[in-house]
Amino acid sequence: MLFDKDFIYFYQNPLLFMKDEGEDFMFALAGWPNGEDDLDWYSKALDSIVRLEISGLITSENKTEDVLNSLAHTTNQTEWMCYLFDLTSTGRNLLKQLHIPDHARDKHYLLPGLREALSRIFDEHGVGFDAELPYKMRLPG
Repeated sequence: MLFDKDFIYFYQNPLLFMKDEGEDFMFALAGWPNGEDDLDWYSKALDSIVRLEISGLITSENKTEDVLNSLAHTTNQTEWMCYLFDLTSTGRNLLKQLHIPDHARDKHYLLPGLREALSRIFDEHGVGFDAELPYKMRLPG
């Protein structure tokens, strides 16, 4: 189950940030983890990137499989900062369809319609919120 707070933090805010500011790395998009041992943050961030990139809403200048494989195997902040993400035209078009108020990036504001739209898109691409994702955190151990 994805709580509203996590949806806002890892999906809504990164998309709105990219819409307003352009490309950036995940720390700028979803905030900083509490150190390299914050596996919960890294796992949620990776799930977000997997869903958004496989569904064609964001892109990186690197090949998708390379980015996702690399991020799935590290919590090294320097390595995570190597990958910049930006909206695709599909991602921009999705956001244009929604009425986005000025306060939409408030950490407690849930943008009406976005969660439903993303759920539909993710399900269409096999990476829905209930789906088993092809990339998960797999740290050597």
